Amino acid sequence: MDNENHDNCPHHRLIRLPEVLHMTGLSRSVLLGLEKGGEFPASVRTSPRCVAWWECEVRQWMDSRPKNH
Repeated sequence: MDNENHDNCPHHRLIRLPEVLHMTGLSRSVLLGLEKGGEFPASVRTSPRCVAWWECEVRQWMDSRPKNH
């Protein structure tokens, strides 16, 4: 998702790893493996030692997952 689309999103903010893990229910290793394999939204480097994810992209990824009821 490019920045232009983020402007139209009601969840237009960057979120850090603990919040992403809480939202998705994934472990750190699974999340980072999915990201490395291109199956999870890419993180954004916010400083030399800090990354975050666009909340919109994480929510879209969650919505695209199969629902097990």
